[in-house]
Amino acid sequence: MALDGVKYLQTIVDNVPGGVFCCRYDEPLTLLHVTDGFLRMLGYAREELEREKRNSFRALFFPPDVEPTLSEVRMQLALGDTKEIEYRLVRRDGCVIWVLDKGQLMRDEAGGEIFYCILVDITRQKQAQEELNQTAQRMRILMEQTDDVIFEWDVSKWELTVSSMWTRKFGP
Repeated sequence: MALDGVKYLQTIVDNVPGGVFCCRYDEPLTLLHVTDGFLRMLGYAREELEREKRNSFRALFFPPDVEPTLSEVRMQLALGDTKEIEYRLVRRDGCVIWVLDKGQLMRDEAGGEIFYCILVDITRQKQAQEELNQTAQRMRILMEQTDDVIFEWDVSKWELTVSSMWTRKFGP
C-alpha cells in the first residue's frame, strides 16, 4: 500500500526528533503551524498555546535570550535566507530548555515573510558541555597549584602538552 505524497511528508514530519513549526517574521513571531512534536517538546496543547501565549513564538523565549537571539537571526538573514541558532525556551511547566533552531525565511503569495523551522531539544548536550567545561576548569586549577610537571602525550597526533611548571623547572 503506497502512501500519498502529503501523508508521506506528514509521517516524516511527525517523526522528526523535536518539532517543526512555521511562523510569521513579525513582532510576536506569530505561529501559523506547529507539529505534535513541537507541542510535546514544550508541554502545550494547541489550545493552551493559543490561549496562554496567543500563538506567539516569541512569548516562549527565555526572557534574557529574546534580544540576543533576534539580533543573531537578523545578522544571519543579512547573509542569506537561512538561520541556525541555539537559544533557550520556557516549557509550559516552567523548565528552561536549550534548542537548536534551523530554518528558512520564505515569502508567501501576499509577500509576507514566513519562517519554516525545525527545533531540536539540545538541553542534554548543553548540560554535558557545561560539565565538561567545569571539569576542564578544575583540571587547569589543579595543574596550576601543583609543583609537579604534568604532561599529556597524544600518540596519534604525536603531540606533547605540558603544564606551566615545565617552563618554571626546565625553561622554554
